[in-house]
Amino acid sequence: PYSGHGIKSLLVLEDWGIELTKEERVCILHHMGAYEKDMWNEYDAAIRMFPNVLWTHHADMYASKIVGI
Repeated sequence: PYSGHGIKSLLVLEDWGIELTKEERVCILHHMGAYEKDMWNEYDAAIRMFPNVLWTHHADMYASKIVGI
């Protein structure tokens, strides 16, 4: 059910043989936060499971909107 570049990033990392923790995987998958409107319930559950999901989204927003990376 997942789409977008979060899942694509996970697949690339898997192809490269990089092992991630469950928390790291969930952070990458949900880094877009509420912008992925069709995944709101999953995002909410992910934040409750791993609060770093919220901070990963904030870091992504800071990097893309403020710093311009």
